[in-house]
Amino acid sequence: MALVFHRRIAKQAEESVIRILPLDELRRRYEDEHGGVAYTKIQLACKLFEQPSLTTKTVTKLFDVEFSMASRAITALEDDGVLEEVTANA
Repeated sequence: MALVFHRRIAKQAEESVIRILPLDELRRRYEDEHGGVAYTKIQLACKLFEQPSLTTKTVTKLFDVEFSMASRAITALEDDGVLEEVTANA
C-alpha cells in the first residue's frame, strides 16, 4: 500500500513540474521583454506570477498608483486576454 502512495505522490509531483515549466518560461519572457519598463500594466503583468489574484485596491497598494491608473492597467490586461474578472461567487 505504501508503494502505491509513493508512486502517486511522485506522479503528482511530475505533473506539477510539467505545468510549472511553461509558466516559468512565460514569466521569464515577460521579464526579459518588459522588466525594466515602469508602466503599471507591464509591472502588473510580471507581478501576476507571484500574485495571480488581485483587485484594483491591491494594485494601487502594490505599485503606489492612483485607483484610476490601477483600473486602467487591469482593463488593459483584460483586453489583452491576460486577466479575467472573476466574481466572488464564481
